[in-house]
Amino acid sequence: MGRLFDLEENGYFYTRLANPTNDAVAQKICELEGGVAAMLTSSGQAANFYAVFNICSAGDHVVSAATIYGARPTCSP
Repeated sequence: MGRLFDLEENGYFYTRLANPTNDAVAQKICELEGGVAAMLTSSGQAANFYAVFNICSAGDHVVSAATIYGARPTCSP
C-alpha cells in the first residue's frame, strides 16, 4: 500500500484518484465511440466544463447566458 501511495506502483488505493468501475465504463465508452481515451465526470456541469475547455485555447473567450446552468440568478450583478 505504501508503494501505491508513493505512486511507485500503479493500482487502486483511493477512489477519488482512480476507480476500477469508472475506468471500465470509460474504457467501454471509448471503444464504442472509437476514441483514444474517455473520462467520466460527477456532474453535468463538470462535463460541460471539460467539453468547452477541450476546444478552447489560451486567450479564447467564452460567451454564455447568465442562465447557462440552472435558474435565473436571484441577485443583481
